[in-house]
Amino acid sequence: MLGLPEYELSARQRIKWSQFESAFAVSRFRERLLIEVMAHVLREPFTTRSEDEGRQADDEHHFKMLIREKFPSLQFLIDQDAWKLLYDWYSEDEQEALTGMKAIVAALTCLPEKPVRLPFFAHQVTGNPHTFDTGTRTGKIFIDVLQKKRESERPDENLSRTEFYNDLLLSFNLVRDDIMNFVAVNGLLGWTKGQVHPVWQAAVDTRISWNVPVRHLLEIEEISPARGNDVYLVENSGVYSTFLDARPTLPLVCTNGQFRLAAWMLLDKLAANGSVLHYAGDFDPEGLQMADQILNRFPDQVRLWGMDLAHYLSSMPAVPISGKRLVKLKNIRSDELRELATQMQSIKRAGYQEAISQKLLDEIGLRGK
Repeated sequence: MLGLPEYELSARQRIKWSQFESAFAVSRFRERLLIEVMAHVLREPFTTRSEDEGRQADDEHHFKMLIREKFPSLQFLIDQDAWKLLYDWYSEDEQEALTGMKAIVAALTCLPEKPVRLPFFAHQVTGNPHTFDTGTRTGKIFIDVLQKKRESERPDENLSRTEFYNDLLLSFNLVRDDIMNFVAVNGLLGWTKGQVHPVWQAAVDTRISWNVPVRHLLEIEEISPARGNDVYLVENSGVYSTFLDARPTLPLVCTNGQFRLAAWMLLDKLAANGSVLHYAGDFDPEGLQMADQILNRFPDQVRLWGMDLAHYLSSMPAVPISGKRLVKLKNIRSDELRELATQMQSIKRAGYQEAISQKLLDEIGLRGK
């Protein structure tokens, strides 16, 4: 029809409208309107790009008016030019979006002043404890809205999605998981109303390591080491247990992998009390990321503990690091870790705490602990 071979037509992604009109004018369909023919072939009304853009602009304008009139507490999303997440939802499923926005608005108007578990809050607001589950569209949008509503965020945290959700919700006194989110501690004291909590005191007196859940951390006002001002943090539970065998009174914390909400809550309280935090992690991209996170969050109180080039080489790094994981090392921001990150990118091998555990213990002794 266009005077082009079929293979060339199929290879082209675009054809000029003027060229298409010229070919149509000499075709056997020329007695009919081109737009009518196009609509018949496409089986839907044929519109130009300018018409589509105009219709889109009208739809967006009407949606913004809907927000202003029906959901004024969401107006801040329009002011921040962050309303598209709601508009896309509305465009895909109008009824679900209207019901969901109504629930979100109800939640925003009665955010709790004290910590409340998310399912109970959802039930109070909507009658359904699962309304704000993060697996639902309403729950995901609720998280997005809270994120925009929070005035300031912590850009230094490379949290997992789960821990980001937990941290964000807690900033609005909504608790997602307060039992299974915990951190292992030893030799620390927790305070409430000016008094040492008896459980913390008993753990110190009996030299017991224990797991402190978010549920309990919410009740504790202050945390400090039972002796001195230094607290030691390790990433691995095996290393943690080995250190306790040798130093059962040592103020020690185990994150057991990536920082979870309970660990951040504990460290916030320790830092607020002026404790010095000595951190030791694995010599792999994830371990350096964790060190980078804690350095950026508590720059004046964190001291790296054996996380340097000498200790890395002493760990006899042998486990290959994939190219995808090596990229993470390029995002390390702390000056204290930059040389180590650069050398690890060159050597492309990971080392682990277990290989230098005795060396780390000896360094604690040199500090007079």
